[in-house]
Amino acid sequence: MRLLTLFSALCVCSSAMADWNLDPAQSSLHFLSTKKAQITEVHQIKTLSGNLSDDGMALIRLDLSSVETNIDIRNQRMQTFLFMIDAFPEATVTANVRPDLLKLAAGESKHVTLDAKLDLHGVTQNLDIQVVVTGLKEDAIQVTTETPVVISAAQYGLTDGVAKLQSLAGLDSITLAVPVSFSVTFTK
Repeated sequence: MRLLTLFSALCVCSSAMADWNLDPAQSSLHFLSTKKAQITEVHQIKTLSGNLSDDGMALIRLDLSSVETNIDIRNQRMQTFLFMIDAFPEATVTANVRPDLLKLAAGESKHVTLDAKLDLHGVTQNLDIQVVVTGLKEDAIQVTTETPVVISAAQYGLTDGVAKLQSLAGLDSITLAVPVSFSVTFTK
């Protein structure tokens, strides 16, 4: 009988602590690059995964081999020379989302700043990310950037990779600051 009671208690506790999972079909991450000082293009990391615990700890994984620039050779070059996916196949973002935001009613939104960390190319940096958290339905929330997050290639040791891409493409310039925006949906 005690074993049954313990098992029941564990089931209740585990369901109360169930993770929220990132819904890849309802999530996206885009970034801009500018070449020749005035040509700006939109790119995407197509494969995102992650979870969010009930206490608000979020982890998002970016599969860097899924970079999509709409030019196959540029995708391959970014994978090989910029992201170096053999050594660094993914980037991760961790953040603490206030637990009260996980209980927003459908249609209810809050504007907040997330204290986050981006681990990219073996370097971890702190980021303040301005987001809007919106309740979608029971047990689903969406977190969307309110303003783009500007990522500096120099801070993550990516300048040599950018220089290599610039050389391969025969470009005068590629900017080292990259605006990033995302929208991720978590479901319980």
